[in-house]
Amino acid sequence: AGYLNIFNIRGNQKSNIFRMTINNIFNVEQPLKTGFFSKTKDISLLNIGPDELLLISETENIKENIKKFKDKMFKINACITDVSDHYQCLHLSGEKVRWILSKGCPVDLDENVFIPSKCAQTLIGNSNIILFCTQRNSFSLICNSSFANYILLWLKDASFEHGYEYKS
Repeated sequence: AGYLNIFNIRGNQKSNIFRMTINNIFNVEQPLKTGFFSKTKDISLLNIGPDELLLISETENIKENIKKFKDKMFKINACITDVSDHYQCLHLSGEKVRWILSKGCPVDLDENVFIPSKCAQTLIGNSNIILFCTQRNSFSLICNSSFANYILLWLKDASFEHGYEYKS
């Protein structure tokens, strides 16, 4: 996927101060419901749990904003953890991508259900993943770095019958 900074943010998502702080510092709206994400040009903010957000930045200049957030964390009762080295991200797209993912994912990936702006912590095969729909037939898949090769092999096997191939 290229260069990514990934941060886990924990805090009270019902707090107006928490939401305003995230919006003001990172310039991205916090999704109000679990299972949704919002996106700007360089930042995606996934609401993956009742008190858990995942901030994904595609630029290196996020470090200054992280410092600003850390300075305000104690006032808003929040914490932020850099998990960039813990995860790998794959971008998947194509006409049959939903069918391929559904072979090993228990989430309903029907295009009328798992629409763009939806995300989920789920499984693929035997591995935990975070999956989010960026466009109608386009997904980003985040997995633990130690399972990245397993996920690639699983995807290669699941997509073989459809003529898809892995491109780095």
